[in-house]
Amino acid sequence: MNNCLAHPWVRLACWRLMSAAVLALAACGDGGGDGGNGQAPVTLSVFPQETSLSRLDRTSFVPRNELSLFLESRLDPPVQVYIAVEEPLGLLADAQLTDGLLTIVGRTDLAPGHYESSIALHLCRDEACSSEYPGSPRRVPLVYDIYPNFEGPGPVTLQRTGGQVLDAVDYPMTIPERSRGPIFVSMTPPTDAIGAELVDGKLRITPKFVRAGTYTTTVVVANWETPDYHWQVPVTYRVDPPAGGELAFAIDRSEIHATVVQGESATVRLKVTAPTWLPNKPTLSWNSTGSVPWATWTEVAPNEYDFILSGTGLSLFPCCTAPLLNVDPGPFGGQPIELPVSMTLVPVLRAEPALFDVLVTANSTATDLRFSVDLEPYAGRSITWQASTTSNRLTLLRTTGTAGVDRLTFEVNAANVTPSIFWNTIDVRPNAPGVPPLVVGVYTAREVVAAGRERPLRFIVGTMP
Repeated sequence: MNNCLAHPWVRLACWRLMSAAVLALAACGDGGGDGGNGQAPVTLSVFPQETSLSRLDRTSFVPRNELSLFLESRLDPPVQVYIAVEEPLGLLADAQLTDGLLTIVGRTDLAPGHYESSIALHLCRDEACSSEYPGSPRRVPLVYDIYPNFEGPGPVTLQRTGGQVLDAVDYPMTIPERSRGPIFVSMTPPTDAIGAELVDGKLRITPKFVRAGTYTTTVVVANWETPDYHWQVPVTYRVDPPAGGELAFAIDRSEIHATVVQGESATVRLKVTAPTWLPNKPTLSWNSTGSVPWATWTEVAPNEYDFILSGTGLSLFPCCTAPLLNVDPGPFGGQPIELPVSMTLVPVLRAEPALFDVLVTANSTATDLRFSVDLEPYAGRSITWQASTTSNRLTLLRTTGTAGVDRLTFEVNAANVTPSIFWNTIDVRPNAPGVPPLVVGVYTAREVVAAGRERPLRFIVGTMP
């Protein structure tokens, strides 16, 4: 056995009859000459009698098939027979003959389609095949099917500057009907810079808002069950910085805080630097539901906000801490920033003392049960006040006055005080708008002397809540 490579056909395979069994078989019959009795001196049998190849386009698969060749000779003595393989359409890339087994290899560079041809097996007398035996060539029908793969766009290049809006782009895709099963879209390497999906038979590529730079990936559209059905799209996405350079998300302070006098307000400005690669402004919101009545904000310039911290209508307790403020740059803008918001509330009118603990005894005099309160205005302001009470255990001796000048005076009505501890209040309302009354608290109780004790039993009445 040897192979003859010089022949202009695809392959010239040389096969010499050397098997004793074949020679014995060849000796049967009339013998002599070129066969006698009109029979061909050399007969070639092929199994199967027709053959086919198939492959999916744009894959690494190389189609192969095999044909079994059986050669019978009626010549005595035996001769050397050369087998030449010819395929006229150029569908084959190679053909190899080994021990009577012919292996054919299909070409992988052909366009998709259905090809019909035949393989001619020439029985040659010499290596150049200048002469053939009678009945040569033996023809074997050949069918070669190359199935189309997914087809789509070529390399895609996208470009934008800064926060410029760049719409998604749809590219037509051809999905062969022979490809059955779900189709998935992936990116290699994975990237957040673009989005890719199949929408109504089209490949949609969506550029995302990312920082300046060049992003590359390969979008792969493939059949989930048969991944050989696929299409690859190289994507290059370039983002240029805007004029003046790229700016990252930032804020100019770590908290929103102010000291505010009751009934007044303070303004705190917050400047937000928006990411220059995003088209939208950062958003501000409380990180819990509801609102904060004493803290509001207004945008006074692009990404500049005035926070109004108002002390109107607020009492000193409890006050004043808000939920965290969430400043969110949006997707691809960076991590949101949580900002504490608080206010120190200063009373416009201060009472000293603001709490009394009165125990009425058998020896208490009118002087013992008369009390006064200093009312001091904030920063020497001129404030008048009015006082009132709903308790019958207290009598106001002065109900109006000027803060810092006139003192609030009251007395405890001993006749109305019982052994039980009572909480009594005096509301002192300043004339400042938006300021709630100042509360002066008075605990009252009557001393109880237990039988058999030399000293009275004194109650601890508590403190102001």
